[in-house]
Amino acid sequence: MALACAGHPAPVLRRADGSAAELAVAGPLIGVFAQLEIRSSTFTLAPGEALVLYTDGVSEARRGTALFGDDALLRVIAESERSADADTLARRIEDAALAFCGGTASDDIAILVLRVPPDADTCMRIQVGPAK
Repeated sequence: MALACAGHPAPVLRRADGSAAELAVAGPLIGVFAQLEIRSSTFTLAPGEALVLYTDGVSEARRGTALFGDDALLRVIAESERSADADTLARRIEDAALAFCGGTASDDIAILVLRVPPDADTCMRIQVGPAK
């Protein structure tokens, strides 16, 4: 799988032990710069792990001048049951962001979760960056 970040927030890796961390992947906003340099890196998505991709409407959900933020997002992901499937994890993130901003988002909210079942026999290798 190839993944390129082009202005969206860094993806979050939820490990099988339930911990969550942003992946150190960033890229310039497409359509803003004449020259783009997109870096790539690879990692393995192991059984029980999930990759969470989302738009800034999640992390920038607002309550007055306060933002939901990256820390709250990481906390919601880490505090979800380790057995939660991809759909359940995405819904928990959406529910938390909407609850924070009073039920009405001021920006788009899109969430994609890819999860390898804990009983899977193989890992999913993911390339982060431009396809080669």
